[in-house]
Amino acid sequence: MSLQSTIERYRERTKEDTSSTTMEQDAKYHLIGEQIAEHKEKFDHNIQVSSLEKGNASLREKVNQLCRLPSTVAEEVPSPSTRGQHAEADTELRIGRPGMENHDK
Repeated sequence: MSLQSTIERYRERTKEDTSSTTMEQDAKYHLIGEQIAEHKEKFDHNIQVSSLEKGNASLREKVNQLCRLPSTVAEEVPSPSTRGQHAEADTELRIGRPGMENHDK
């Protein structure tokens, strides 16, 4: 074996080692990238859920406020029987087709 052939074999092995190492690193980077994307999706989902929960809590509070409102409004508005005693209305009874009242006179 000559020195030249030994150097050539060393270079070939180094290329193989380098390419396999590069492929392993690429695979690791790919897996890490997938894991990061997965965690980001979970994080984004958790943020959405949290935002929706806050919105629901706000809406529940508004509904509770509105549910309490009719009881206070009902105390301020007189009942129909009480209103009838205090209000008077003038009404006219007309018989015939609408719009013909001027022609009958």
